[in-house]
Amino acid sequence: MSTDPDKEIDQQRFVFIVATILLISLIGWWISLQISQTQDILSARIEKLKSVRAEAWLYDSSKVLKYYEDSGALGKKDGSDIVIVSKLPTELQSRKERIADIAAKFPDVQIVPKPVAADDPPLLDMFDAYLTSDQSKLENLERERVSVIWKAALQSGAMAIGILTGLIMIYNKLNDELDLKLRQKNFLDAVTHELKTPIASIRIWTETLFSKSLKEEQLAKISFRMNQDLTRLSDLVGNLLVVARGEAGELSSNPQLLNLSESLSRILSTMDQKLGPGNLGLAQEIQEDIYVKADPEQIEIIIENLLSNAFKYADSPRTTEVQLKVDKSRAILTISDQGYGIHSQNLTKIFD
Repeated sequence: MSTDPDKEIDQQRFVFIVATILLISLIGWWISLQISQTQDILSARIEKLKSVRAEAWLYDSSKVLKYYEDSGALGKKDGSDIVIVSKLPTELQSRKERIADIAAKFPDVQIVPKPVAADDPPLLDMFDAYLTSDQSKLENLERERVSVIWKAALQSGAMAIGILTGLIMIYNKLNDELDLKLRQKNFLDAVTHELKTPIASIRIWTETLFSKSLKEEQLAKISFRMNQDLTRLSDLVGNLLVVARGEAGELSSNPQLLNLSESLSRILSTMDQKLGPGNLGLAQEIQEDIYVKADPEQIEIIIENLLSNAFKYADSPRTTEVQLKVDKSRAILTISDQGYGIHSQNLTKIFD
């Protein structure tokens, strides 16, 4: 079961594009996950640092309340949950000692005369002393959080760019291979058609020769047509050999000083006879004695192919204009016809 190469190529490109989109989506998800996890970890560290304030406040408050309780200064009103202080304990630490004790046990906490954050708690019995988190450590953690996020983003971005660059290179390579495959398929189709046409024609003329008694005039006409088909077949095989040598890197060039005016006139005369006198509708304007440095054989192949295309792809009556002139230091050869032309989107691929 054969498959359409064009459809197969489109399917392969579609699969590659879908896979690329999925991979890019996974990269984006991984980057966002890394940044989110980093933010969560550092945010937790910041919250833990802030929670030390509460631990320090509970530590100091429990000591103060214990001093009150041990000294008998705590009491209750009847049926009330309100704790009252009846007298001050004499053994309670001094302000300086309490602050030093808190600083020794909780190095991540600072004691300031005014609250830095709205939820900074005051020390019991000290309404001009507030517990706050170490601001330098908070700032360092915040800077670290921003730095880690940027670092993760840059690393992930670099990885994404590297992967995308690789994918683009792979896609371009795959695209080139698919285009080559398509061109080879089109070339094979064209060659098959070109080979079948003269072979089928020769077969018909051969069957005619063996199946009928023909007059001299008819034999001459059939011989001429068969000779045309054989020449066409020979030219096609020759062109295929040139293409094969070019693909194998074995196509050599032998540039030499060439009278392009004389060569062009000779080629035009030969092609006019080969394709049938007058069938090309040649209109020539050839400046004499124009010399170029070129390979005569390759120049002949190029001109013959252009004239053959003018014959194949233009309707009768044909008009093929050939002009050769010198413009400054360049020789300009122009061959124009009334053929169907080449689609604009394929013009850039002529010399591929």
